[in-house]
Amino acid sequence: MNPAALRHDSYICIQDYNFTSPPFTREVHNRSAPRAEQFQAIQNAPMTAPVALGPCSTSFPTPGAKSTRPSSGELYQPLTHPNSIRLLEIQPGTLTESIHCRLFVSHLDRHSPSPSYEAISYVWGSPDIRESVRCNEATIRITSNLAAALRRFRLPTEPRVVWADGICINQADDSEKGHQVRLMRLIYKRAARVLVWLGQPSSDEQPRAAFNALCALVNQTLSPTDPPATWDEQDDTSDPHPLSSSSRINSDDSLFSATTTASSTSSISSLSSLSLTSTAEPAGSSSSAKQRSSAILADRWAALAPFFGLAWFRRVWVIQEVALSSAATALHWGRARIAWALVARATDRIVALKHRLPLHRLPGALHAHLMGDLWQAEQRRNVVVVVGGEEGKGEGEKGEKEEEQRMTFDELHAKTIALSFVASDPRDRVYGLLGIPTRETEPDEGLLYLEPDYGVNLVGVHVRLLQKRRMLLLLENSNTPSP
Repeated sequence: MNPAALRHDSYICIQDYNFTSPPFTREVHNRSAPRAEQFQAIQNAPMTAPVALGPCSTSFPTPGAKSTRPSSGELYQPLTHPNSIRLLEIQPGTLTESIHCRLFVSHLDRHSPSPSYEAISYVWGSPDIRESVRCNEATIRITSNLAAALRRFRLPTEPRVVWADGICINQADDSEKGHQVRLMRLIYKRAARVLVWLGQPSSDEQPRAAFNALCALVNQTLSPTDPPATWDEQDDTSDPHPLSSSSRINSDDSLFSATTTASSTSSISSLSSLSLTSTAEPAGSSSSAKQRSSAILADRWAALAPFFGLAWFRRVWVIQEVALSSAATALHWGRARIAWALVARATDRIVALKHRLPLHRLPGALHAHLMGDLWQAEQRRNVVVVVGGEEGKGEGEKGEKEEEQRMTFDELHAKTIALSFVASDPRDRVYGLLGIPTRETEPDEGLLYLEPDYGVNLVGVHVRLLQKRRMLLLLENSNTPSP
């Protein structure tokens, strides 16, 4: 195999390669140590020689090497603290006014209260379509989809503090990108909530029809005493649920139980009595009534196709952005918004009925279902952590069981490839998953499967994956008792 012949964007599979030769050797001591300590030793062990892959790639960078600063250095001052991030304060305004914001440095201490902010999850969109915004008295260019998100989430009379990777990370600094990717789990977990921006619909009726159908699915699973699933619409001047400076939005936010807008209430009422999975009619129903019911059913499923076809559902980064989010996270599609918890529950229903539904027309539903599974696992994990300690010792077994049920990193990575998740940078199809706990990792403890390094090209990233897989296999074999 000639590594120099590999294209930069190839997905490589190396077989029968000698990983015991010097360029790939790492020394691991103390085989009797616990598995987590052995894994950490592998994580920290230095390469004995740089990995040279020919002219198509770069070698692994030397630790501590200086990175090249972009011309925007005045805007992006160096992040000197290990847990430093930048936050963006959006100045008040309306949807039609130009965007003014302030970028400032803050710190996320793992054991101290976090600053109050919300994290934005969005699709970058075309890099060729950009808008100008004013930030720290300078003019910067951002993608039009991010600009639309900032306008939608901007408050009319007071500033709003958010985190958005397109501005808060210096995208021209590979070293900083790797540092911030390592903090991504902390960034999204510490956010008061995640503001998911799906983009602008072709019309207001598009999200109304889709959200009505999702709520109808969820309402079928509720008991008569449960409040019905709902969604709402915002006006063009304010967010009815701004983040309070003294408290965080929680799962009993009125978004989850409030009465819907007048435009959607009647539709939800009629949908609640209509099964989206059966066209059966009561005895004695006329043929025309059955045809009308079938037509309504077809319309409802057709309404979900544009929603699950949105680019956001295919972006690999949103997996951990949603999986780590709070229970108050909502999806915004133009003026309409719906709780993520309802979308996750609706996709559970869709997948449970997959033998009766045209899932090939709703590929995004499978993407959302994977996100929902990981999000629910994270919610359970948070409960175990909260009740831990002396009073919660009995929860230890639950924590161990949850860990056993996790996927391996290879399984998670393979699943995202099978579902065709995408990233503008192919390396992010690996790096975008590092914040999700797997069977081998504990991101909360800083134990990642790989160290994110944008100084390594795509071929080098996959070589590192193969190295890690090799080392884990060696550990498995060394810990297996001889017969």
